[in-house]
Amino acid sequence: MQRIVFVIDWLRTTTASVRAGRWRLLTHDKKLTISALLPMLTFASGSTLATEWHAISDIVSTTQKAVVATQPVGSDFDVQVQTPDPRLRLSACQQPLQARPTGSPGQLGAHVTVLVQCHDKKPWKIYVRATIGQYQPVLVATNHLSRNAVVNATDIKLERRRISDLHAGYLHSPDVAIGQTVRRTLTAGSIILPTDLRQQALVKRGQQVMLVTKDSGISIRMQGTVMTDAVKNGRVRVRNVSSGRIVEGTVIDAQTIEIR
Repeated sequence: MQRIVFVIDWLRTTTASVRAGRWRLLTHDKKLTISALLPMLTFASGSTLATEWHAISDIVSTTQKAVVATQPVGSDFDVQVQTPDPRLRLSACQQPLQARPTGSPGQLGAHVTVLVQCHDKKPWKIYVRATIGQYQPVLVATNHLSRNAVVNATDIKLERRRISDLHAGYLHSPDVAIGQTVRRTLTAGSIILPTDLRQQALVKRGQQVMLVTKDSGISIRMQGTVMTDAVKNGRVRVRNVSSGRIVEGTVIDAQTIEIR
């Protein structure tokens, strides 16, 4: 650094001599010396300036550590930090950077903003955005499933996936899908959403069933014909075979409709 100051002072003196018309006093060798020193001065000055700014990588690392600290121990997640503009010029902080998320710890979502601060002689602060990706085993299709297909155990499996972006929800147990009907075509590897499935119809239109009703503690049974498909515990319209009257009841099982 002393060498740079000396060179700068020497050049200032030389410049003053030129302005005063004393350039003729410089020998040819001195002119060459000036030409040789200029590149060195430019390089030295650039190196000095490079150390005056805080490393962007340290800001990113500090942000990531602050977000990681908010997550429960043992949870499966990753953190992606949005790198600040590399043209950003913040003075080099001689103290460790301080960082904290701006939201409440219990309310941190997939996206979070972190306040990074330098408490030094030249203090500064910057807000950095980060994304938290949560992972859990979720239900995915192992085979191609056509619309209205009935899901079997071999059609599905649990697989680790990022759930932060699954706003429609997800399934985490094969039992809730087996026996269900697919609402839309699913390709192998697709995440199965709750809205992708519906219960398989337990009774079909035109099927003969037993209508059951209770009157004063007495159970009355009669034959009926189902008017529409219906799932278990679903409401369905049924025509009484004897009277021709249409009544509505609840599907108890594949052969029984309870009239209440």
